[in-house]
Amino acid sequence: MPQSPSSEVRKKLEILRNRFRDKTIREIEGLVASIFNASRYPEAIEEVTAAYKLLHRLAGSAGTLGFTQLGEQARKLEIAIKPLADQVAVGAESERIRLQLKQFLDAGYEEDIVGLGNLLGAAEPVATVWHQPMPVEADDQAVLLILEPEQELAELISKGLALYGYRLRSVSNGQEWPDNMDDVDLVMVRDTLLEDENAHWLPRLHDRPVICFSQAHEFTTRYRLASLGVDACLDEPQDIPALADRVEQLLAEGLATLTGRVMIVDDDSELLEHYRLVLTSGGMEVRALYDPSRLLFELSEFRPDILLMDVQMGHYDGPVLARMLRFQAEWLSLPIIFFSSEEDRDLQLDVLARGGDDFVTKPVSDEFLLRTARIRCYRARQSYRSVEARACQNRAESRIRAL
Repeated sequence: MPQSPSSEVRKKLEILRNRFRDKTIREIEGLVASIFNASRYPEAIEEVTAAYKLLHRLAGSAGTLGFTQLGEQARKLEIAIKPLADQVAVGAESERIRLQLKQFLDAGYEEDIVGLGNLLGAAEPVATVWHQPMPVEADDQAVLLILEPEQELAELISKGLALYGYRLRSVSNGQEWPDNMDDVDLVMVRDTLLEDENAHWLPRLHDRPVICFSQAHEFTTRYRLASLGVDACLDEPQDIPALADRVEQLLAEGLATLTGRVMIVDDDSELLEHYRLVLTSGGMEVRALYDPSRLLFELSEFRPDILLMDVQMGHYDGPVLARMLRFQAEWLSLPIIFFSSEEDRDLQLDVLARGGDDFVTKPVSDEFLLRTARIRCYRARQSYRSVEARACQNRAESRIRAL
């Protein structure tokens, strides 16, 4: 019997997790040896920097790969040892750092460091709840529910949107809310039906996108509608093309079938493969890049909607790479999202100031990663289409003026 797609994804994630565990066991053994070596010999104090970098990487990657306790403990040790690593970086006197490291270990951190490897046995079960492939059917149409008291208008909207390939269900009053809403993808409702905030059917709006028909523009009314979970407000639902466009946008933001092209750059091979597997399984087209020196070539060949990039990758600095990309006009509008276990908000803002568009703190859950990529790809494509539309309009106006 063939495995389900979710089962296959789970199996691949388990293989990747085991590979991470085997590699990390060896790395932690080296970490322990380095720390104790540096605490004994001043000439080995540079090993503190390598230990700090490993703890920083584990703080970001372990949780994503299912080893939450290891990630949390690595974060604790990373923060504790950072002042020593900073002293090494500025060339402080080695013997003084060695003595501080010895005091650090004697203060109770020795047990924490030695016990890091034991946390590799405490992994959460591999979950693929986020992986819910949509069945592909030729006649699969989005179902829209209309709650409009004016019957003539409801029929106009239903007939108009049907031409765009949607299936419509209509009720004239909120009290007639259907018992079964499993097939409804989006709700359109008149604002007067939302006046009774205690209506028994109102909470059911929160499960799907909502468009409200309302001619009220004052702040108080709009704020109340937003608090009820309304996603869009239109005062002229008779404009079917505009309504259809808003429906399409909201359904896309619902993330059921949204896709895009994503490039990921990270020097952690297991984490990079994990990201690639999650995004690919979620319907995205992905190019994973382990060597940042190939970034320009791969970008030109793949042409992604967004770029996900680690802040620090060996000898390469993510923000510097982002600044380099902005040298070329074709990459000025490419959304760059940085991943890092760095929690210092000032440092995050500094990273964004040097060419990034967003900052996501590791560890990143699979569901959050997929949703972030889908939303960002959608926004990027919307922005591109908007720019193209303006360019077309400008060209048309130029031709008219020329006549």
